Amino acid sequence: MLKPTTHKTAQLVSQLGAWGVGTDNVLLVDLEFDADLSLAVRNIPKVDNCTISELSAVDLVGFDRIIVSASALKGLEVMYQ
Repeated sequence: MLKPTTHKTAQLVSQLGAWGVGTDNVLLVDLEFDADLSLAVRNIPKVDNCTISELSAVDLVGFDRIIVSASALKGLEVMYQ
């Protein structure tokens, strides 16, 4: 699960930078999100998060970068087998 240690937006921006994706048009996909990540994401324009049950084709083409957790990827494989 994608889980920051705090709800601070600056930490999420730093983590996205460390992953080499920055904060321009990024979608985070996971099985579920905790309140800290949701709070951090809502303060960053052009960054959004969704669960695999909310994910749509529009999301996939609407973002330049998509970060999917390992658990979400396994969940998607099960959903679309």
